[in-house]
Amino acid sequence: LWQFVRAESVDKAGETEYTFVMTGWAKKEELKAIREEMKEKVPGVAVLDIKPEEEEQPPVELRNTGFMHMFETVTRIYGLPLPREVDPTPLLAGFFIIYFGLCLSDSGYGFILFSLCFIALKFLKIPKASQGRIKVLMWGGLVTFVAGILLGGWFGLTPDQAPEFLTKTIIG
Repeated sequence: LWQFVRAESVDKAGETEYTFVMTGWAKKEELKAIREEMKEKVPGVAVLDIKPEEEEQPPVELRNTGFMHMFETVTRIYGLPLPREVDPTPLLAGFFIIYFGLCLSDSGYGFILFSLCFIALKFLKIPKASQGRIKVLMWGGLVTFVAGILLGGWFGLTPDQAPEFLTKTIIG
């Protein structure tokens, strides 16, 4: 398949012995850096800014920062919005993390999930693209831990079945 795609790309590129044409999408703010890098590496290159055709749909790039950035992973699982639609990530983030914790609602599992994800982020070389998923699970583990405390879940045991030290309350 990749050989077919490569051959098809060469056919579309208008390649000659000395020239070729290639089109692609780039962010406006990155276009200057792309031009400079291409001129540095390839003599005689021309990087042009062309307008998309009417029927063309530009790719969607989510722009969330800080805490919301990790939830882009969840948005991508369910599907990116269309180019002219609102990014659902900020709305999804709060509800997702709360519902995640309520669905599991087990302090023991939440603590283990949080701990393992924290250790993985701290000590393993996880690619930047995958860190968002791990962070979502880590914070989900923390919310699950809290939900488990509030709802009385300890490793799938009811308060009657759990060891006494897990069921004691601080207040009262």
